[in-house]
Amino acid sequence: MKKIAKAIIPPLITMVTAGVILAIQGIYPFGTHTVDYYDMAQQIAAFYYHVYDMLHGTKAFFYDFYTALGVNMAMSTSGCSNLSLFNLFFLFIKREMLLESLSFFLVLKMMCMTCSMQLFLHKEIKAPYPVETILSVGYGFCGFVLVLYITNQWMDLAILFPLLIMAAKRLLCERKSHWYVILLSLALINSYYISFMMLIFIFLFTGLILLYQKWTGVQYYAKGAVARLGIFTLAACGISSFIVLPQLLQTFSSKRFQVENEGGLLTRYLEIIAQVKGAYTTRWWSLLGVSFGAALIMAGVLKYRKEKKQIAFVVSAVLLVILELFFESINLIWHFGSYVQYPIRNGFMIYFVIATLGAYYSTRLYQEERIKLIWGHCIIGIAFTALISYFLIRGYLLHVPKTLRATFHLTVIVVAVSGCLYMLLILIKKKWALMYCGAVFLCEMILFGFLLIGKPIFTTGYSEEPEQEGEYIRICNQLMSELDLEEDPLVRIKNPDESLNANYGLVLKRSSLSNWTHLIAPFEQSSAVAWGYSSQFTRLLDAGGTVFSDALLGIRHVLTYQELPKELYRKSDETVVTVDSERNTKKTYHYYEAAFELPVGLLVDSDCEVEWDHQDYVALNNAMYEAISGEQTQKQLMQYLKQGTQHVDDKIEDYKQYQTEGIRHESFTIHVTGRKVLYFSGSEADCEYKNNQIYVNDQIVLIPSIKDDRNTYYPAHFNNNVVCLGVYENEDVRVRILSDATKGPLIETLISELDLSLLERICENSQKYAAQNLSLKTGKSSIFVDVSCDAGKKLILPIVYDNGYKVKVNGKEAEPREFAGLFTQIDLEALENTVEITYLPEGMKLGAVCTCMTLALLVICFILLKKNSVAEEAVQRFEEKSDLLFTRLYIILWYAVILAMYVIPMAGGIIYTVIHKIG
Repeated sequence: MKKIAKAIIPPLITMVTAGVILAIQGIYPFGTHTVDYYDMAQQIAAFYYHVYDMLHGTKAFFYDFYTALGVNMAMSTSGCSNLSLFNLFFLFIKREMLLESLSFFLVLKMMCMTCSMQLFLHKEIKAPYPVETILSVGYGFCGFVLVLYITNQWMDLAILFPLLIMAAKRLLCERKSHWYVILLSLALINSYYISFMMLIFIFLFTGLILLYQKWTGVQYYAKGAVARLGIFTLAACGISSFIVLPQLLQTFSSKRFQVENEGGLLTRYLEIIAQVKGAYTTRWWSLLGVSFGAALIMAGVLKYRKEKKQIAFVVSAVLLVILELFFESINLIWHFGSYVQYPIRNGFMIYFVIATLGAYYSTRLYQEERIKLIWGHCIIGIAFTALISYFLIRGYLLHVPKTLRATFHLTVIVVAVSGCLYMLLILIKKKWALMYCGAVFLCEMILFGFLLIGKPIFTTGYSEEPEQEGEYIRICNQLMSELDLEEDPLVRIKNPDESLNANYGLVLKRSSLSNWTHLIAPFEQSSAVAWGYSSQFTRLLDAGGTVFSDALLGIRHVLTYQELPKELYRKSDETVVTVDSERNTKKTYHYYEAAFELPVGLLVDSDCEVEWDHQDYVALNNAMYEAISGEQTQKQLMQYLKQGTQHVDDKIEDYKQYQTEGIRHESFTIHVTGRKVLYFSGSEADCEYKNNQIYVNDQIVLIPSIKDDRNTYYPAHFNNNVVCLGVYENEDVRVRILSDATKGPLIETLISELDLSLLERICENSQKYAAQNLSLKTGKSSIFVDVSCDAGKKLILPIVYDNGYKVKVNGKEAEPREFAGLFTQIDLEALENTVEITYLPEGMKLGAVCTCMTLALLVICFILLKKNSVAEEAVQRFEEKSDLLFTRLYIILWYAVILAMYVIPMAGGIIYTVIHKIG
């Protein structure tokens, strides 16, 4: 019973401390605030909606129709698999409460981190219980957690890490391999990205201990340990290959990876060496919580300073994990060449090393003491914690708003002061002193948690951006309950004012173009921009496009604040929702049906190709119109009216251009003949100069963007491509464009018109043909089409091509291909066609074969070695005879890695810094 109580206390302390922080911040369940901001708000929370739907049986594991026109979800959110055991949490909550529940999810993972660290310290170090408690709780509150909990899928790996190190020690010292294989396989399945960092750590520290073993003459590892480590690491890679292989293939084929690695590995390595300045001050927050462990190390080193070899080992171990804080190039190598924000994604390793070394020294510093909890001092310590925490937080709040820099300086002061207090208390060497170390430690954790958990109360420079919040999730939940939204994987919805952020489709459970999961097809974002849709960073946005391109993509519904042209959209419903829960701001959302619809599934001639590269939206609209209409006439769906200063003379008159005090003025009159939609765009995409204003018939045109639906400047943050100027019929339209050079570079503008009579005709003809000749239905990751056609036709579907699609036409395998960037084409046979499209991520079948073969091989080897003593003896003899060879090879490789990963980057950093200062 006593052992159980001791095991329960540290996670309980973590839970209570985290609860205090949530209560202070008014975070659910202690208020209406939520823990989300930055990537958790706009990406990770939306990803968990996919996980939720998957677990509740409404979506496929590795595919989602509802974002980016259908996307591979095997690798979604930076290497986090859908297969984390922690995701079972979402089986026990309501979907509409998912955002609020993330505070519970966070605390649960923090408690699990505490438990895994406590188990490691208890089993491997046997530190005094107060030390064990403080250091294990500290792991749950370490800088990695406080800074990176917003991408909390990586916390799963921090939980597994102490257990994996324990298992690696068993493997190396006792030849027990099963736990190492199991835990490493679980880690790789959760996130190969962080797992590869963990393998680097194991490689580096195994080599360091081998050198220490050789230096001291003390044998730590069993014979053949190095060979076993390599074999069973490969075994774990083989077991996890069913998910890791498709994830790697998706990563390597993504646009983001290709852009970041242009020029080859050597070129990229040289570029990394040239990086000398850390990009983010917040990287130093990885050291939050290490003060107590560091104080124990310093006290131990001072007392046992004559043990030179051990001190050298301790210093080397610490340097291996903290040098990336000082040298940006080392940091980049740890992160495989690049990162955005989040500069220390392996920060839990820093805490782990310092805590482990501190715990080791504590066993020696207190070796003559049997330290027990002294409840009187505990109560005094709790009172001290409450009082000091209150004054620290109260003092901070009296001086807000704070900048990130000022807040960072405050944390540095607190770390320095607490470090001195720890040293003083440790050097006292009284039983009660460790109780007060715990009190100081809790003060640190409460302050740091208050500053970093939940929406920041200081200016960060990035969390203030309008997309860095989860309010859109609450809006989506209201819209789902108030409106009768049609749910169909290939009938899409659009949010042209971008008020619902990039990933609203995952939350709303309605198919959309809009997306931000990073790893979409390499050509998808570029082709969407070519079609006239907006983009920002690696986000796809469905602001922009034309009424024809919307119809092609199956966009039949629109949700927006705006009143839209009745010629293009029919209002079917509206509702008032709370758009800002802090201020209780309400707005009316309109739900429209598109007036022009095309069937999902179009037929074109088999020799027809529409190239999207080096084309603009006008050319693409015309090419696609010609492809599906079969008309090769002089009639075009769209026509250029103005490209820069070039314009169609019989369409535009009274053109004037002049400049006054940095502002370019353009004015002209457009003669509209027939019924046309006018469109405006700039010559660039994903730019936010916001230096153009457009007036039509003396009315300013709104360019709605996220959190700014009344914006009048183009290009906007989330609306930077094609803008609709309205529908006009047989009239003159006056246009005036003001371009302010003081706000950003002047851009050339393009104005075009789209003929609604031609669009109406092609929609009617296509719908009539489809009604008689085409039927379509979908599964969770499949599409079934029955289509009748003449010979020499192919089917065009509005899903982005992916190597994972498997197609059968009339039972025979067919080869799908990309068409016009955002579509997939399938060749048909004459007359009747039954088309079956299924999805399996590329590489998953091969990966599953590797997994099965690895498991079978391990089982066979295990049985042979268990049942056959001769085989077991032969293995042991081989390990003993080959140990020296493998150890020497390992050491040689270790030196090579140290040279490439540490020595050259440090030397390069010093040289580049000197050159920069001289220059």
